[in-house]
Amino acid sequence: MDQTNHVRLTTSELTLQFSREQQNMALQGRMGLAAAPNGANIR
Repeated sequence: MDQTNHVRLTTSELTLQFSREQQNMALQGRMGLAAAPNGANIR
């Protein structure tokens, strides 16, 4: 049972870490999309 609980905890931590990475990527993607047209216009 200890092993099962440990696996569940690890899986849930990985899921949280994954969603944080997804949110960071989404934020970076939005900033990149917002910056790209400005950079293209300046050039």
